[in-house]
Amino acid sequence: MKTIVDKQPVMERVFDRLDKMSMNKTLLSEYEIRKRAAMDEKARLDYSFDKGIEKGIEKGIEKGVEKEKLETAKLMLKDGLDVKVIMKYTGLSKEEILKIE
Repeated sequence: MKTIVDKQPVMERVFDRLDKMSMNKTLLSEYEIRKRAAMDEKARLDYSFDKGIEKGIEKGIEKGVEKEKLETAKLMLKDGLDVKVIMKYTGLSKEEILKIE
């Protein structure tokens, strides 16, 4: 039976339906409850996973932007620009800029 399901995905639904039809009302009710619980858990995990990826991407972007600001400030310092000018254009604090020196 597994081979038939593998070759014909629609057969999985057929066998599922056949199983349901052969159950009594109590078994069918329990089956539906378990199936719904499994689908809910899968949806919850998918949602959590997607949110985790989004947060990871956001953190990565923030780190990249911060790194770019520091690199820009480093170049500006190397060119002899005033700390106030660097603060203005990078958004970094005076302390952050002085750590670079």
